[in-house]
Amino acid sequence: MRKLACLLLIVLGIVFGAGSAVAEPNIDDVTATSIDEMLAMRAAAGAVSKGDLIGLLSRQFLGTPYGADMLVGSATQPEQLVVDFRRVDCFTYLDYVEALSKSATRDQFVANVIATRYVDGQVAFPQRRHFFSDWSQTDAAPARDITAGLGAGTVTVAKQLNAKADGGQFLPGLPVVDRDITYIPSDAVSSDVIGNLRTGDFIGAYTDIAGLDVTHVGIFVATPDGPVFRNASSLAANNKVVDSSFVDYVHTTPGIVVLRAQ
Repeated sequence: MRKLACLLLIVLGIVFGAGSAVAEPNIDDVTATSIDEMLAMRAAAGAVSKGDLIGLLSRQFLGTPYGADMLVGSATQPEQLVVDFRRVDCFTYLDYVEALSKSATRDQFVANVIATRYVDGQVAFPQRRHFFSDWSQTDAAPARDITAGLGAGTVTVAKQLNAKADGGQFLPGLPVVDRDITYIPSDAVSSDVIGNLRTGDFIGAYTDIAGLDVTHVGIFVATPDGPVFRNASSLAANNKVVDSSFVDYVHTTPGIVVLRAQ
């Protein structure tokens, strides 16, 4: 069930989430305060690596309630620019952390959310980075795919993203995208592979489901107690942003795809 948790986000949330752009988000007071506090924290951190910034900022979301279907827009409903820290799903969580890591002001943060979430900065459903691999395989992508260089045993699969096995589409109104997806099978995620990961790496849970690349995403964080998978979890036992044992999590998936922030 774990690997299907974010599938509901990717499919159901996105299906209800395109169209015309909305220039400004409606930011609630709780979110506005949190943005300002995290930007101050980022400034105080000084000259640290991008990965450490992601680790620092992502930690501030621990305990934030999980919320499905956070984005609004579809092929028939205008896209809205959503910025809401009161609840996050696995993808909006990554959007916000990545945008915060690049920003010094609230206006910069909003601009960086747009640049992270949408291709060419166009707030529109067709431009949304719907798939995890869009984060590395679209113009001005926020990350690069480092999976193939992490160790032996990688597998590359030709996928038709958005095409269901029954001939339907996960995201009506969007094209099918032919894309090669490279992943590391879970039984090949050795200590050497883990040793090549860095805090702040984005982790996708690879799926064998036709038409999808991953079913859940999160952040790798090295801690004194061992590596964790920091993620917005929809599991009933969590239903919030949590740190899960990275090794244990990997063993619940077919494998992992790893992206590193640019």
